Amino acid sequence: MTDSRNPSAYIAVLISATLWGFIGFFSRNLYDEGFSPIQVAFMRMLIGTLVLTFFLLLTDRACLRLKRRDLWIFVFFGVFKILSDLFLFQAQVVIHLSLSTVLQLTSPYWVLVFSVFLFGERTTLKKVFAICVAFVGCILVTGVLSKDVNFDLVGVLFAIMSGISYAVYTVGTKVLMNRGYSSNTVLFFVFAISTIICIPFADTVDIPGKVVDLEVVWNLLAMGVLMTLVPYYLQIYAVRYISPVSVNVIGLVEVVAAVIVGWIFYNESLGWLNFIGMVLIPLSIVIMNVQLRRTAEARANE
Repeated sequence: MTDSRNPSAYIAVLISATLWGFIGFFSRNLYDEGFSPIQVAFMRMLIGTLVLTFFLLLTDRACLRLKRRDLWIFVFFGVFKILSDLFLFQAQVVIHLSLSTVLQLTSPYWVLVFSVFLFGERTTLKKVFAICVAFVGCILVTGVLSKDVNFDLVGVLFAIMSGISYAVYTVGTKVLMNRGYSSNTVLFFVFAISTIICIPFADTVDIPGKVVDLEVVWNLLAMGVLMTLVPYYLQIYAVRYISPVSVNVIGLVEVVAAVIVGWIFYNESLGWLNFIGMVLIPLSIVIMNVQLRRTAEARANE
């Protein structure tokens, strides 16, 4: 499998990653209003599903249908989508946030492994090097090396499982589109299934009492549309043209955006190691892009 030269796919991933980097701004506002992390995850999926349903009913109802024999595939990857969040939330209870974030960001490695077996994607030293550079950048950005971090084995395993689950979901979007489904169909059913799976865990009857003013409504809408529906749509669009490995590596820009948000809005400190990490992550994308272009040119000349 090769990567397309379609620049819009790369731009789509960059925009989605940047939007996800701002998610902490809205989630913290909701936490302050008494929402739990799993309730926030449920509401963002629910709102995204409802808005997408309304949009597709008006524009393309055919996207709301799938083949009955493929339903289990959508359920399978929808489960892994929400498992990624649940594993991460549990890890954050047991170990430091910085360590759980870094371990979740091992997902590009798992995507690379899965893509080799599922899509026959070539593994090159330059691609592996780019992923390693990105991962080192994530470690430096989160500052995990400069903190007294709790390496509780259970928490570490939960965080790693979060990375694996997200990798399975990312690969799953490619699998579903290879079966002929549109981006809208994949997004709708994954969102809907993830919402249903969240219900037993989210204490949903407690949520209406927390929607007390327009500011909460705004934050919920921002989480559901701007921080969920839009970036996931852009990501799935990108997966149609470039490999899941490339999508995951470019998506690490989210970490840089999140750090900048913390610095600007919450006065979180930044040291020189953080800045080095913020340089390494975009550098890994440059390394990856050089590899992709050379591979594409070589195959075009065959």
